[in-house]
Amino acid sequence: MSVLPKQTVIFVPGELGIRTFIWSFVHIDTTHLVFNLIAALQMGTILEHHFGSKRLSIVTFFVWLLVSLFAWWWIEYPLVGFSGILMGWVTYGMLGLWSQPQMRQALGIWLGLNIIVGFLPGVSFLGHLLGAVAGFIVFMGFQLFRSLSKTV
Repeated sequence: MSVLPKQTVIFVPGELGIRTFIWSFVHIDTTHLVFNLIAALQMGTILEHHFGSKRLSIVTFFVWLLVSLFAWWWIEYPLVGFSGILMGWVTYGMLGLWSQPQMRQALGIWLGLNIIVGFLPGVSFLGHLLGAVAGFIVFMGFQLFRSLSKTV
């Protein structure tokens, strides 16, 4: 299923280069890809509906960037997959939609599933956790930007 050899795209610990940033878009097998696509479709639909395409794109970019840099700094094993970004989405969405119980519940289910999956053998719990941290940081960045723009 791969277009490129795995060794050219899998995150390599300690190496700051193209692989530091593309591993989130690489999946180990079809099951991994399909699970992440289903999660991205369901979460993305919720988040895009509530925050809009532009903001979701910006959130995705900054979560991806932070997850990539966090992995380079903290993770000491090879990585692949979109799950870190999905965890960033879930965290951002839960914080941004906390006042809406139905949305909080829908995203909470995905949060729970991601945490459970993070404990499976061969899955990076730390990668999932760093995604959640990235989502929190991006949410707080948006809040700070919003409060600063109101004072100007």
